[in-house]
Amino acid sequence: QGCVAAQAPLYSGAIDCARKTVKSEGLGGLYKGIGPPLIGQVFKSACLFTTHDEVKTAIMARNGGKPLTAAENFVAGAMGGGVVALVE
Repeated sequence: QGCVAAQAPLYSGAIDCARKTVKSEGLGGLYKGIGPPLIGQVFKSACLFTTHDEVKTAIMARNGGKPLTAAENFVAGAMGGGVVALVE
């Protein structure tokens, strides 16, 4: 059984990593792979705010159009968060 020799680290720190990435791949190399997570965050935010707004509208309709109390606003936010937890 042989031992594997440890290799020197590729980067000496975050700044060194950014410099080497920009030098070898251009500025776009710093943003490589950001598309899919960004699309996921857009979908998550859309679900959260749509659900929150629909629940607020339903509560206001039930209360005759009166503004929501803090507790009712909390419920609307919790419902939005619940939907996001299921979608995510």
